[in-house]
Amino acid sequence: IRVSSWMTSWARQLGAISMIAGTSIGAAMVAMPISMATFGTGATVVTLIISWAGMLMASFFMLESNAFFSKSANLVTMSEYAMGKSGYWICITAYLLLLYCLNAAYLAEFSASLVGLFSGFHLDTVGALIFSVVLIFFLAPSNRSGTIATVMLWGLVLTYLMIVGALTPTINLSYSHPDNWSDIGRAFPICILAFGYQIIIPSLRRFLDDDINSLKSAIYIGSSIPLAVYLIWMLLVMYNLPATGPNSLQSIAISNSLREILPEALASQHGLDIIHPLFHWFVIFAISTSLVGASVSLFDFVRDWLKNFNQNQFIISAIAFLPPAICVLFFPKLFIIALQPAGALVGVLLMILPVLNCIGVRLKGEVSPYQVPYFTFTAPVVVLMALVMIILDIMHLSQ
Repeated sequence: IRVSSWMTSWARQLGAISMIAGTSIGAAMVAMPISMATFGTGATVVTLIISWAGMLMASFFMLESNAFFSKSANLVTMSEYAMGKSGYWICITAYLLLLYCLNAAYLAEFSASLVGLFSGFHLDTVGALIFSVVLIFFLAPSNRSGTIATVMLWGLVLTYLMIVGALTPTINLSYSHPDNWSDIGRAFPICILAFGYQIIIPSLRRFLDDDINSLKSAIYIGSSIPLAVYLIWMLLVMYNLPATGPNSLQSIAISNSLREILPEALASQHGLDIIHPLFHWFVIFAISTSLVGASVSLFDFVRDWLKNFNQNQFIISAIAFLPPAICVLFFPKLFIIALQPAGALVGVLLMILPVLNCIGVRLKGEVSPYQVPYFTFTAPVVVLMALVMIILDIMHLSQ
């Protein structure tokens, strides 16, 4: 019985680690080489590590605020209890805008990927967008979304490993990439977005049957996997291309999609013809993985928000998916543009709000079963990091 219990506990722990890593890894990997192409090697490594550390601290504030409530509590419930109606509306607004931005970004890139994949069938952008919206209309409410997301994730892992295998022998350590910290406003929000797994912590608490210690371990291990994947990914790209000139990182920075210039530059630089199809399928798997998760989250959020109005599934799907689809219809190259404000919204929703929720609960004299250590130090650090990132993001968007 003890062995069986230990195996069950280990399986749940592994599942929680996988969910944290899987939630993080996805579309952000598609945006990183574009947003950080001219950022420099040292600046890229430092920013990724700082982003990981900041979001790791933020995850423990999410855990503390959630542990005070029952296992069914979500971020909206926590914010309303800690800060009243103001917390409720801040959370609702930030959450809805974030999911709209993510869905718009993923729809834009997924539709463009379909156009490239079915180029022989003369599929245009509008037709691909309509197909994508119809697909998520029926997929998001169904029970098959989890199975499809799992298949897409394994496809992403396979193509990632194949790209790593293809690019590792062609690494050139002589390529010099000087740091360009003026690009921090473009790079930092994408890095923060790449570690945005905190939203699933309430679900993981239920999954692990309220075992706080197991959840803490899962957060440490699960968040470290994306960090390693991102560092390998960016260093491989940077040490395979020169900083300037033909087929350089500088040429990638002006593109709107990873499918456009990067594979062409790598193929021309090293004669790797296999890079083109690998990158195309990598983008499709990465975007699909993120699109399924974001679409299900948006559908569930809108359904929960409108639960008192007894709306049918079609109306809920229309409210959820038509606004981002309309944005993509008029601005088809929306991928990178839509991800920029998403980074700032993650800062509000997953960094600042959890800290404020913890402060609100503590000011009420309540005690959570789990409390963040060194609270007086870590709380200001997380809030300050979020505010700096939001300010840099706004400055970049206003340029």
